[in-house]
Amino acid sequence: MTRVYSTPNAPVAHLVRHALEGDGISAQVRGETRAAFVGEIPPIEAWVEVWVDDADAARAAPTVRTFTSDDATPGAWTCACGETLDGSFGTCWSCGAGAPDALAPDALAP
Repeated sequence: MTRVYSTPNAPVAHLVRHALEGDGISAQVRGETRAAFVGEIPPIEAWVEVWVDDADAARAAPTVRTFTSDDATPGAWTCACGETLDGSFGTCWSCGAGAPDALAPDALAP
């Protein structure tokens, strides 16, 4: 098994696992109970980890990269009024204009 992701946030680890499984990659979340030992062990040792089979590690990398990227939310867009919006918004909160058709949430759905 290969560790492909670690985080101090257990729900995020489960999101990564779910995304990997959506790509057909079996994954396990390990270390959820380690947080109780912070102070006894270094904090980073208490992080929750996501593991995959060795054969799937390379295939898992692009999916994991989406969770470690510093880029804006996938599908983020800038409205004509200049407001930058999360890709989950189909309408600008500032001026009410709709997202470009290619970026509208319905167009992004699989």
